[in-house]
Amino acid sequence: MNDSAFDHLISALFDEEATPEQEAQITESLSHDPDFRARCLLHLEMDAQLASLPSPEGRDLFIADTVEQAATLSNEHNNHFLNLIRRKEQNRQFRRRAILAAVGIAAVIILAVFLQPQLESPRQPAKQPVLASITLFENGSNPSSDAQISAPEVINLTSGRAKIQFSSGCIIALEAPATFSILDALTVELNKGRLNGWCPPSAHGFRVITPEASLIDLGTSFGVTLNENHEAEFVVFDGMVEIERGKQKTILENGQSLFFKEDQSLIKTPLQGTPYKQTWLLAEGILSTSGAVAPVDPDTPEGIAGQRDDFHVLVSPEKRHVSLNRPLQADLITPGTFVADHWNAKKSVTLSSSASTGSLSSYLLHARVERPITSKTDHVHYQGSVTFAEPVIAVIASQNFMKKCDDLFATGPWKQIELPINNRGLEGNLEAPADRVTLSPDRRTITIDIHTGYGIDELRVLTRSTSILATN
Repeated sequence: MNDSAFDHLISALFDEEATPEQEAQITESLSHDPDFRARCLLHLEMDAQLASLPSPEGRDLFIADTVEQAATLSNEHNNHFLNLIRRKEQNRQFRRRAILAAVGIAAVIILAVFLQPQLESPRQPAKQPVLASITLFENGSNPSSDAQISAPEVINLTSGRAKIQFSSGCIIALEAPATFSILDALTVELNKGRLNGWCPPSAHGFRVITPEASLIDLGTSFGVTLNENHEAEFVVFDGMVEIERGKQKTILENGQSLFFKEDQSLIKTPLQGTPYKQTWLLAEGILSTSGAVAPVDPDTPEGIAGQRDDFHVLVSPEKRHVSLNRPLQADLITPGTFVADHWNAKKSVTLSSSASTGSLSSYLLHARVERPITSKTDHVHYQGSVTFAEPVIAVIASQNFMKKCDDLFATGPWKQIELPINNRGLEGNLEAPADRVTLSPDRRTITIDIHTGYGIDELRVLTRSTSILATN
């Protein structure tokens, strides 16, 4: 494959505009073509460099002229970094933020070229691109400060959990005790412990190496365990992975798992999500719950939708990294309390697509009483809270608002067996105290006080999905 074809595929991958045929070609190339893999890593490094520099406003023509002039000057100095910028400019379909950032780079390089003979000072080494950021959770929901990783590194986790976000977009959650090596933005090695991974399209081809076999992500959610006997387990919660052991390759789809025993035998086992609960929740962005609020057990999307609990309000991950393409009606978008009431529809607020910068992840809080309800005054009282890894942007609790955004965030229809559709959502009534939902001042914790009888009580929580490239 020539450079032009490489760049065309990489552009489609990073812009999330790849066709199914391109996605198949990308997956194949990431797994089997070292040149393509190296070029993807090169572009990831470029993105990290560009995101760390200022990007002044200006017209595209000015950008093109500036970069072209800088590129001409660089021919006299064999500047490798600028050559990368020049290739970036030749592929104008790459993300606009990268091209805007190039203006700042070009200006710096032009000044350096003209001033270098007069200053006669040694050139500063280029800033190392960030491969990943890591956050430690010693207990509960108290995170450490993020630490950036710019070179291959071995992580020995002796207690708690760790969340690692890669520049490729992949999120890995580790549970102690674990020994884990970051090799590059698309490759890690697990030598001991348990992890969960979640990969967006930009990270397809992400590889987890163990002494027994390697996992290659084909999208989107998986788990890997390596025990003290070097017996490896690979599970798929959603999407598909490829397991590679020597020349042997096996495709696993959601709900499937493989176990490599110490005697080298291979066993296909039913999916057991419970051992992965702590790492799966962290990878999905749920830090902790309390009281009558509880997270669902790790499972496939179909399995999650079928989980029921008389005694808890269940928190279920929905879709992630969703771009809001239209305004949404919500019940709460700032810290405070929403009180469900049939007569307060005019108090709703609008979440505009421009106000919710970046992409959104969605979570469904779902309460359904399975036991027989004997009267309109018969209900279950739920009190509790859930804390998320990312800031909450909106809470949607009214049934009409919930229905209007299902197409954006729901993982599938929630079948309401033998129940009318208008029983969904939090709605005030005369038979029980009004339901309440509170968003904490730091926008991370949702606290509920609700009463559920006939039907279903639900609310949807939207959080902001952050990218490591946006914070470098």
